[in-house]
Amino acid sequence: EEEAVEISAYAGMHALDVGHFSKFTASAWSEYDFYLYVDAANSNDNLVIEVEDLAPELRSQGLKVSLFSGTMPADRVSEFTADFTHDKMYSLAVNLYDLVEGDYYVSVQVRDVDTEFRVLARLIQGQMHLGDHVNGVVCPGELIYHFYDHFQSSSETTETKRRMLSEDTSSEVSILSHAPNNIRFKLKLHSGDVYYTITHVNPALKLVPPYRHLDYLSQGNVSHTSVDICELEHGLQYISMQGGDECSEYELSLEEIEIGECEELEHQCLAACEVLCDILKFETFHYDHCSPNEWKDYMFEVKEEHLENNLIVEVDTAFGDNVVTDFEAVGLYMFRDTLPSDRKTDKFNVFSAEMSWSIAVNSHELTVGNYFFSVKCGMSPVKFRMLAQLTTAHMTEGERVAGVVCPGEIMYHYAQVGDTTTTASSGHKMLLSESSTTYGHAKFTIQVHSGNLFYLSRHEHPPLKLIPPYQSTSYIEQMSTNTLSEIGICDMTAGQHYLALKGGTECSHYEVTLALMGETEACEELQHDAQAAGNAYDSMTHLYPGHSIVGSCEANSFTDYYLNISSMDAESNFVLEVHDALNDIDTSAI
Repeated sequence: EEEAVEISAYAGMHALDVGHFSKFTASAWSEYDFYLYVDAANSNDNLVIEVEDLAPELRSQGLKVSLFSGTMPADRVSEFTADFTHDKMYSLAVNLYDLVEGDYYVSVQVRDVDTEFRVLARLIQGQMHLGDHVNGVVCPGELIYHFYDHFQSSSETTETKRRMLSEDTSSEVSILSHAPNNIRFKLKLHSGDVYYTITHVNPALKLVPPYRHLDYLSQGNVSHTSVDICELEHGLQYISMQGGDECSEYELSLEEIEIGECEELEHQCLAACEVLCDILKFETFHYDHCSPNEWKDYMFEVKEEHLENNLIVEVDTAFGDNVVTDFEAVGLYMFRDTLPSDRKTDKFNVFSAEMSWSIAVNSHELTVGNYFFSVKCGMSPVKFRMLAQLTTAHMTEGERVAGVVCPGEIMYHYAQVGDTTTTASSGHKMLLSESSTTYGHAKFTIQVHSGNLFYLSRHEHPPLKLIPPYQSTSYIEQMSTNTLSEIGICDMTAGQHYLALKGGTECSHYEVTLALMGETEACEELQHDAQAAGNAYDSMTHLYPGHSIVGSCEANSFTDYYLNISSMDAESNFVLEVHDALNDIDTSAI
């Protein structure tokens, strides 16, 4: 009767053989069910279920894998589900803290395309003894635990040594006092990346500081590390590992060390960091993906040697065969010093017509400390890449600097002459003394490779907003006229002399070159073309603040006006109102 019940419970299901692959050829919209019994001997292990889509092309949602404990409902609905992949691997894990003796069921649902897949169940050893070597795997978002039982190990050591000792109690005390007080886990990665932390007595139920990150690829040949636990308390001593961006195959060993060698884990991120965040590297693409409405968090540290630069972080989806057409596919958010749980900030970018979202911090605003960037996925899963760049602000004679500026952002480049010093608070430079001595002239040359931008220049202080005199240029204009934009900085005194670039209607990639000239050479500061402006004004009507003017226009024609703004008005707000005087309502008349 017991056999009949067991067969009935597993009817129509495939048995999972731990440590062995099972391969299947599946039709679209089909379902495959599997079962596995975990006995008491494995209750201190971690259970990992891996399902690999063997289709030749990557389909991010080709399968849906669900895991059930105890029973499998007829509707196959589970909160424990993997339905998205960026590397064809779907993984679900039950760590030793949650694993119980009994039946476990796995359901694999095939989506709209015929495919092949294979399933693997793994029981990864949780409890470790001195000298043990364990091989394991941990995938994105999963937690795997390993532990050393100091109380049990000490008891076993005591009992063994008692049997070996004579009645000489002094010898017994001497040997028993050598029970391990400091241990070292040695972690080596064979693929992917992991976050890891250690705890005494209780496992880490989520990843909180202190923790560290280890990446098989970005670490070069250094894909291994040591993790120490010092001054052991009686009870369980845990190492917890959480999957990073990719599944990681790893090897873990355990050994005893001397107290002088022991150094417990220090946090790699910010002390106040309350979330898991990847550490970004300058000038290196970071590839990632996000599920609908998911947040991905990143951090990098700005050091004093970075301060003479502009910082720009770009997120784009246009690479390889990745096709995204949603202008709001992702949002990019920036935070200074700490990452608030509500993600509220006034520095964000949530719309892009070019599938490239960016946020910039110019050299005038850049300070030493931690900068956090969060990417939020829109209504669909997205693969993206991030790039953090530093573009030189302080330029020298003959130097050519490449950069990018996007709508609403300002980038600075400057020539510096005379003596300067560095302020203690911000690290930025200031004049040692005022001087009327001139140091000749400078000329900035701008070559635009895409998009359009505004440019303006100022002596001594960077322009904080776009106010005259300024001009604009674009890739199309420079290509059609075969000319580059040149800006003169004349009669320079000691200090910094700025070129400011403000983003136009789309992101612009550009190059800037600096040339220094003697006092006798010709130099012309940036200004509006007075002759062109005068000709244009001839056909315009002069507007005066606070006074209405009545006008009219023919169908599909333009009527032009102009307004003079003095330096006294530069700190005011400007509002223009146009009233349609006809009685009928036409919402698109003007």
